Amino acid sequence: MIVLGAELGWVDIVTAAASLAWAVVTAAVALTRLGIRRELLGEGLPPAAGPEPPLAAAMATAPATVPSTAVATTVLDLARRGLVDIWRDERFGVLVRARSALAGSTRVAPALAAHEAAVLRLIATRTAHGPLPAEALFQEAAPSPARWREVLVTEAEAAASRFQTPRRRRVRHLSTASTLLVLTVSTFAGFTSARRFVEPEVETEDTINSPAGQWFLTFVLVLLATTAVSMIVIGGAHGEDDRRRRARWRRVSSGLAADRDLTTAGPERIGALGHQLVYGAALGHAPAAVGPFTPDESAEATAWTARSGTPRPIAVHVEPELITRGISTSPGAAVRAPSFTTDPEAPIVGEVVRARWSAGGGWWIAVHEGMSDHAIARRLGGDRVDGGPRPPGVGSVVRLTWSDGARAWSADVVETAPSQLIVAARPNPDDLLDGADLRQLFPDHRIEEIPPQFGHMRSYRARRAGGPTVTIQCLVATAGPFRRLLTAASRRRRLPVPGTVYLRGRVRAVIVTEGVTVAVDVTGRRVENRRDLLIALARTVSYRLGVPLDDPRPPPPARR
Repeated sequence: MIVLGAELGWVDIVTAAASLAWAVVTAAVALTRLGIRRELLGEGLPPAAGPEPPLAAAMATAPATVPSTAVATTVLDLARRGLVDIWRDERFGVLVRARSALAGSTRVAPALAAHEAAVLRLIATRTAHGPLPAEALFQEAAPSPARWREVLVTEAEAAASRFQTPRRRRVRHLSTASTLLVLTVSTFAGFTSARRFVEPEVETEDTINSPAGQWFLTFVLVLLATTAVSMIVIGGAHGEDDRRRRARWRRVSSGLAADRDLTTAGPERIGALGHQLVYGAALGHAPAAVGPFTPDESAEATAWTARSGTPRPIAVHVEPELITRGISTSPGAAVRAPSFTTDPEAPIVGEVVRARWSAGGGWWIAVHEGMSDHAIARRLGGDRVDGGPRPPGVGSVVRLTWSDGARAWSADVVETAPSQLIVAARPNPDDLLDGADLRQLFPDHRIEEIPPQFGHMRSYRARRAGGPTVTIQCLVATAGPFRRLLTAASRRRRLPVPGTVYLRGRVRAVIVTEGVTVAVDVTGRRVENRRDLLIALARTVSYRLGVPLDDPRPPPPARR
């Protein structure tokens, strides 16, 4: 091809096109940096104008305050968005309740981050029957209050650190494209130099006058030149953005610290103060707004129920046996050991107001019978390791029966509460499906757990002498390409399971909920009733994700 009197080959055309593309990308980054400066240099902007969520602002200016204010800040932000109601009562103090449309439901606004959805789900679960005091909301979080809060804070910090405005995401994408174009331009410029600038009469192998030497020299020179230009234009974009963002939020934080109304404002003022109170809580300038959300997690702490529609405090009495088995109490606390006024062999029916794991082994639950102002904490039978099958959730109605042989109580669920597993920001596969569930489906098999290779996946193997070996996998995805890969398929067949459950091929059931997608695989040769197995496993997983089922514990499928 002849262009402007010069004969050009395809290598020359590719080199020119790559160079032009690199120049366009570099110019685009330069223009984007100017936009970032205009976006973040505004003086005196109120917090409402900031693109960052409150916890992202706290991560930029005061990261030490995030662990202590993350939960309360999230509740205040949900109230500002109209998803949660907060008000003050003369008798019970600050009361909180999810909006009626969300109470008892697992569906939340899709725009919420994982930690925000977890907080909203827990509030909706705990206040399904009525409002609760702020300090009681997170006192009975599953799997345990302390661990739930740690996971929530980790999710909040990750969401804050990943937050980027559209311009910052554009810089990141253009930077990646620029790096690839720099390598492309350098490579093809070397080919052009080797083809054009080595005359046959001076060509010498293993010297600078050879094609390979010319290619290497040109590649290095062009690579250094284009990299230097890219670093000047692109290299400081991220650091400059972070510096200006921190400086802006420091100015906002100083303004919030000077506002005396924020220091004394309680969480019920969220309707009047809005963004100001949310950002003040995140940055540590509104102690009165976050104070009521600090729960008392000691064994003798008062439990609460709202089943009657009105908050009701219930004193928890711990059996002496539980104290010796590892239930710790706060220093100086007087734990009252109740005397049995009824026949211990008679069944007890009541609402679970507390469920905790004992350091000495086993679960214990406190059941309120509905007639008194206290509940007795009783130990359940069976020494189960932590992380195994969990007791009925808080809010369930159970029937307790005393077992002389086990010297403990057994619980049968009469009325199931909304599953508290839905409040986890990232459910653990062990919480959705475990060996005990598989032993019900494979009663004559030996269940083996395969060592996990990934944190979001658990695998089991069911063996039977003379029979086929079955492999069962449970995969959990909450975001990113892995979740999209699980939900994307060309053939979708619905399974007869409440909720959104699809059958993919012959071996996989995919359970799709808000924010969480779970895939259950059943593989192996000559597996009988594979579809029935997938349906039973999908029902178990759906129930533990909070999808209401008519029969939460279906019988194992008939096996031939």
